[in-house]
Amino acid sequence: MAHGHGDSKYRVAQHFIFHTLEDLDHRAGRVFGIFLMSLIALNVAAEILETIHAVEHEFYGFFKVFKAVSIGIFTVEIVLRVWACTG
Repeated sequence: MAHGHGDSKYRVAQHFIFHTLEDLDHRAGRVFGIFLMSLIALNVAAEILETIHAVEHEFYGFFKVFKAVSIGIFTVEIVLRVWACTG
C-alpha cells in the first residue's frame, strides 16, 4: 500500500505493525512469525522440563525469568494487535 502525503505517521505505524503481526508475505511478518512460534515452542519445552523435579529445582530461577519475559512479550504482542487492527 502506497502512503500519500495525507497519511499521518501514526497511521503508517499502525499499518506497518498490522502487517508485521498478520502478514506472513511481509518480510517483517515472516521474521516475527518465526520468532513468535519459536517462543511458543520454547515455552512448551520449558513447561515440560519443569515437570522433571531435578531440572525444575536446578533451573528454577531461569524458568521464572523466562516465563516473566515471555508473558511480557505476549502482552506487548496482544496490545499491538488490538492497537493495529483499528487502522
